[in-house]
Amino acid sequence: MKLHKQTKLTAQLAIVGEEKPQKQTFANVIENPDGPAIMALGEVMASFDPENTSVASMIETVEFEHTN
Repeated sequence: MKLHKQTKLTAQLAIVGEEKPQKQTFANVIENPDGPAIMALGEVMASFDPENTSVASMIETVEFEHTN
């Protein structure tokens, strides 16, 4: 049996002057989040420093548990 275990979202934020994106992970989000809502979360994170930060990408990580 395949059971949903956990969904995580990771915001990758591009910072002006930095080569690597800054990452912020949110654990235990709802199962099957809506795509536009995922991007809206990234935009909220970028809005804390709108002149220097933009959303590079959002990563959704889903874990399943397989049992007999």
